[in-house]
Parts: sequence; C-alpha cells; structure tokens
Amino acid sequence: MKDAVMRKTTTIKKIVKGKTFADVGGLWGTKGEMVTQALSAGATRAAMIDKLDKSSEWWERFDKHCSDKGFQKYEKIIHDISAPKTAKKIGRFDVVHCSGVMYHLHDIIGFISNLLSISNEYLLVTSEVLPSTIENSKGRIHLDDNGAICVPYLSKESLNVLREYFRIENRNAMGITSNAVFFNRSTLTPNFGPWWWLFTAEFMSRLVSGFPVEIMDEGFSKNKKIYQILVRRL
Repeated sequence: MKDAVMRKTTTIKKIVKGKTFADVGGLWGTKGEMVTQALSAGATRAAMIDKLDKSSEWWERFDKHCSDKGFQKYEKIIHDISAPKTAKKIGRFDVVHCSGVMYHLHDIIGFISNLLSISNEYLLVTSEVLPSTIENSKGRIHLDDNGAICVPYLSKESLNVLREYFRIENRNAMGITSNAVFFNRSTLTPNFGPWWWLFTAEFMSRLVSGFPVEIMDEGFSKNKKIYQILVRRL
C-alpha cells in the first residue's frame, strides 16, 4: 500500500494510447465514466460495460454525455461483471477500468478474477476504503488489514459506530446509513446495491496483489476516501 495520491485520469491517459479500453460499471451518474477520457487519449476502441438494462435512462444519458463531448464511436455492452464465463461472453480489452463496484458485490475475489479475465494487459480498479480504526460517540471499531468486514453480519453496536462515521463524513452507504435487502427472497441470490464489504486500503492492496499480477502503481484519491490500484497481468 502507498500513502501517496494517484491521479486516475492521468494514469489512464498514459497507458491507453493505441490500445482497446473498457470501463466496467461506470454508467450510473455518467460523470465518473472513463470512456471519453480513453478515446481522447488515443484509445483505438472503447466500451462501457454495465449490468443496467437497456431500458435504463442512464444509457440514454451516457449517449448524450458522450455526444456533448464530441464522441460517437464507442460500444455499449450490457453484462454483469460477476457472471460466470465473462471473458467468453464479452471479449477482452487491453486496458480495463472499474470504479465503485467492488464493495457492492458479495464475491470480491470472483470480481477481481473476472476483471482480470477480460484484460489483455492492464487493470485499474478503485474502491472506497475505510481507516483501520473508527472511533466516535457510538463506540470504536477496528478493521483488520488482514480481512474485510461483511456488512450484513455486523453487530448492532458496530453498525451504530459505522452509521455515525458515515453521518459525520456526509457519505451514504446502503445497508449502513439506510436499510437494504441483501438477498433476493424468491431466488435467494445476493442483491447488487448494498455495501457488502468494508475494508482498508492495505487489505485491498493485498487482495489484488494475490493474483498473478505486477502492481504498477497504487495510491489514494485526493480526498483519501478511495484507493486505486493499477496492475499488469503476468
């Protein structure tokens, strides 16, 4: 883990020229998408990959967003990155970026594995992270760098500490700051949306480095709330 600031957009622009690019899960909100950034930096092909249905208003908003920036040639792929045989279904790209998805999925190991499976060379993954110790008027909680906390199974006491932490930070976390249904009651499958996991930057770095990859760069966002890791497949 590095305590330095890493500028994600700058990193992408340095490595994407002449390469194919995919942005996984960047559709919602459109402001954080990296498709237009990659194209402006010389990517030969760029795709937005997201699980939202084609009827979602965000696809239309994404089209407008790209058009406003002067881009028309890009791909839109509807796919759940946590699904089996992802690479066989959607193909591979030289550079893959994914932000703000990791903690929303119940299987974070399978998630990293699938991202790497669609990457020919580079993967840039970013996630919200928490400090190792949180203490406030509701109590104290410790996040071990050797593991992650699974939100649905938090004690009431720990949940209260975390709820107060996010309130002070003015951050939302479905399943903590608001109620959430973690499992579909008819299919018994995990739902996407709630925060499933809480972890430190150190844990995230260890998790990603456990795969057959070389860490090229890593660091925090400017506000220190997000950790970013760039790896190259071995």
